[in-house]
Amino acid sequence: MSRTIIILLAVSIMFPCCSPAGTDFPEHPYLVMTEKQEKAVKSAIRHDAMWAGYHASLMAAAEELLDEPVCSRVLTGKKRKLLGVSRECLRRILLCGYAYRITGDERYAERGVEEMLNIAGFQDWNPRHFLDTSEMTLAMAVGYDWLYGWLDEEDRQTIENAIVEKGLLPSCDTAFNSWLGRKNNWNQVCNGGMVLGALAVYARNQELADDIIARAVESVKLPMAAYAPDGGYPEGYMYWGYGTTYNILMIDALESVFGTDYGLSGMPGFMNTGKFMLNMVLSDGKSFNYGDCANSGRINPAVFWFADRTSDPSLLWPEKYFYDRDGAETGSRYAPMVIIWGADIRSKRIGMPSSMMWCTKTATTPVALMRTSWEYGEGASLAIKGGTAQSGHCHLDAGSFVYVKDGIRWIMDLGPQKYDSLDEYGVDQWNKSQDSQRWEILRYNNMAHNTLTFDGKLQNVFGHAGITDCGSSGGIMQATVNLSGIYKDQTASAVRTVKLYPDGSAGIRDSIRTLARETTMRWNIATEADAEVVDGKTIVLSKGTEKLEISIDGSAAFEIRTWSAEPANIWDQPNPGVTFVGFESSLPPGSCKTFDVRISSPDN
Repeated sequence: MSRTIIILLAVSIMFPCCSPAGTDFPEHPYLVMTEKQEKAVKSAIRHDAMWAGYHASLMAAAEELLDEPVCSRVLTGKKRKLLGVSRECLRRILLCGYAYRITGDERYAERGVEEMLNIAGFQDWNPRHFLDTSEMTLAMAVGYDWLYGWLDEEDRQTIENAIVEKGLLPSCDTAFNSWLGRKNNWNQVCNGGMVLGALAVYARNQELADDIIARAVESVKLPMAAYAPDGGYPEGYMYWGYGTTYNILMIDALESVFGTDYGLSGMPGFMNTGKFMLNMVLSDGKSFNYGDCANSGRINPAVFWFADRTSDPSLLWPEKYFYDRDGAETGSRYAPMVIIWGADIRSKRIGMPSSMMWCTKTATTPVALMRTSWEYGEGASLAIKGGTAQSGHCHLDAGSFVYVKDGIRWIMDLGPQKYDSLDEYGVDQWNKSQDSQRWEILRYNNMAHNTLTFDGKLQNVFGHAGITDCGSSGGIMQATVNLSGIYKDQTASAVRTVKLYPDGSAGIRDSIRTLARETTMRWNIATEADAEVVDGKTIVLSKGTEKLEISIDGSAAFEIRTWSAEPANIWDQPNPGVTFVGFESSLPPGSCKTFDVRISSPDN
């Protein structure tokens, strides 16, 4: 008996069949865009100028695809991934399928099928890096479902066989499915792709499909638990978009076919996570980019799903801003999902949010996000995080904050380094032990973040920093992060409190209690501004004609310092124009010291 068959038998025993007895299985199409949703899209195009413009952009992108050669199975990078190809295939099939269904023009159906038959002929979909397989399976599943009525029986069988043999069955092989036990986006993406693949070919593969669906419903609860209690997402803005999109695709498909998502959307915090994304876009129109996330701000289809499901169009305030600024972003493989999930929301209903602060205190990665204005380019934003280095894609950045004023990101996070660039040098970038080579990467350790360092040591990778208090009073927003666990054996306690005032100025207070030894503390920020040390207590940052003043007061002596952001290792990514600014202080043994930093415009 083969290993795959043994695994399938085990799964069927552990997780009973998902499909309710007696359920009439729907006719295609039933994935992502049902016939009801298709009608809603057509109505939105007719009645809303924003959606008409969005549709026109999708159609132009689909037209461009007609003369493109089909994708080739090309593995890239030192780790030989197919992921870029899988994502491009998904983009093409969704665009062509969308264009065909909305217009009825068979040229798009023919082009989509051509791509699918080509993919079916690939020797495999690279299951050893299963994200590649999952995204390819999703592409084929949606294409098969959307174009089912146009396909002839031979093509149906070819595509169906490919989904089963190159997508579903490899997911049952223990050599490729370690993601089943993960608590990060891998679990959501891989389970989501497999569920849609299983549902696409359900009619003739019911036993296999039921096993995969039941397995996924249990497995995906692992990463979904991280949304509790308030909707925060430990891996940050960018990975929220990846993991949550696939999670929604899975939930949506289960509801479409079985009339239930088996309680997944009811898990604590999940339906509130749209507010996390709303507030993660700061007042410069870019995201609070902690961990391996760039400071991107872009249209996110999943937010449209939450806005529709929670009847809260204000969640789309930043999404409309991105659309007005950048257009439809048809280079995104998810582009058609924006109008599919948002079709029932008219653009005139997208109003400005009312709350200026959002905070989650007890999450895996707690964050506090505060602002003085919802007009992008105006006012100030202050964002801070806690958390642990054991969460997905995390850096040693507990206590790190970002500050934006009048559209300028004065205090920034350097962001991630491209994984392939580290792979080229054989850097052990995914090991999260205390002495891992990962923390030698400049951008990943605490010396390069807007936080504290004691005696030149790394933060404790097994510690956790929680937000113990957050709120607003008299127009002043504040949050307190207990960093003591992050600096275990380095300090007796370390607590950071940040405040954002109505005039846009900010305050950072650090309260440190030392152990029975002298301790050197480094207070650090990263900035792209020019930094001038004015006197022993003041730094002025300049960007063109704009200036920001950082004034420092402490109960212990300190020395203002600047440090170079030049790479320390051959593998480190350059940081042109960046300077580390702050101060150092020698703290006496067994002492309690407090430092107050005020950040304000010089005329405040």
